[in-house]
Amino acid sequence: MANIVKKENMDRFDVAIVGAGALGIGTAYWISKLTKLKVLVIDENGEIGDGTSGRSSGMLQSPIFYDPSSPQRVFGHAVCSSRKFWRKFFSTMMKNVGTLEIALEDEMVPVIETHMKWNSTYCPDDNIKLLSAGELGSVEPGLRATSALLLNDDAAADFKSMIKLMAPRADVSYAMNSTVNRIRENSDKVTIEADGSSYEATFLLNASGPAALQLAHSMGIAKGFADLYVGSYYWQVNEQLFNHHIFVISKYGSKFPFLDPYLSVMYDGSREVGPSPFLIGTPTYKKYGSMIGALPHLASSPFTPKLKLLSDMEFMKIVFSIRNSLTQGGIVGRVKRFMPALDKLGNKRRAGKRSLIIGPRGLLSPSSLIGTDRTLHVLQYYEPGVTGTPAFSNAIARLIAERLGIRISQSEGIDELPLEELRPLFITRL
Repeated sequence: MANIVKKENMDRFDVAIVGAGALGIGTAYWISKLTKLKVLVIDENGEIGDGTSGRSSGMLQSPIFYDPSSPQRVFGHAVCSSRKFWRKFFSTMMKNVGTLEIALEDEMVPVIETHMKWNSTYCPDDNIKLLSAGELGSVEPGLRATSALLLNDDAAADFKSMIKLMAPRADVSYAMNSTVNRIRENSDKVTIEADGSSYEATFLLNASGPAALQLAHSMGIAKGFADLYVGSYYWQVNEQLFNHHIFVISKYGSKFPFLDPYLSVMYDGSREVGPSPFLIGTPTYKKYGSMIGALPHLASSPFTPKLKLLSDMEFMKIVFSIRNSLTQGGIVGRVKRFMPALDKLGNKRRAGKRSLIIGPRGLLSPSSLIGTDRTLHVLQYYEPGVTGTPAFSNAIARLIAERLGIRISQSEGIDELPLEELRPLFITRL
């Protein structure tokens, strides 16, 4: 059981973490393992891992999307390192199913070939193979594509249970069902205000997912950035029409990797297709609704960065295409391009929430960082995803220890990311 902090016993903590998802729990785990610091984790949900991390499609993925020549190489290294960690300590909570990344047109085949090279840069021992259309038929008979990349080492994972098992640590306490409203920083401490309660810490990590920018604004930083909130849901596939995770090469590019429909094999053996994305009006959204509810937030300040999206043709194409993914018929029509036997879907489930952050020059890269003397904020975290969180959170924990002047030895159980690889993710403080 995790230690639940009592509101009448609010000692000062060394590190406060907002967010009990994979990133927040992972960072708390490593801080507790590597140091003697007292940690407090605060989360709006009543259960650890009940946000976006625990509502994902449960894919243990390969690092095929990260260009080794770009700053995103840190995500590729994080994924490869973290998969070893997950398999070493949580092998009973995952099932190997493999992934097929498919190209529907000849012009997309070079993208698959590039992804194969990138993956081999990070994980040279991976069991991967490039398939022709004929070879694909023997691997996944109901699938129609020009070519495919088969990643045999990918798995279906019970990430929510895995995250919960990482949570109980002697020096980590939890304040659940507690929404952080404001963060204040002075020369020697950080004060966190949450639903009428107040907590103090020497350092704070903001790992609150879609609420991260809002909390940064409460401190008076990142005022030049705006955000959009995206909710989504997944549809159940009643028939077992496929046996691998299946991705289509996205025409939307790397900015929006979660907007193309994909098929996933869940840990419990069920099948799903999604996501069906839609704009929402608040990062604390907990139920389905129409995109009309997002209009007040779209019109809120700061408004100028949002105008930048009107000139982003990639984003505008997505806005007009999203309507084809909101209904069962719309998403079935998109999937039938490569899975003709799919005629209807079952129930839908609410998935997680994400944010898209817009700055003076347009959309920010995923998982950008911004910091002050006593705080670190991970904005719009969706790379390297839950798969890559153990190594990424280990690096965040070591970065926090460094900021607090604490020397730590080599981490046991993980291939460490060099802290220098995090530096390009930091944005200018505005």
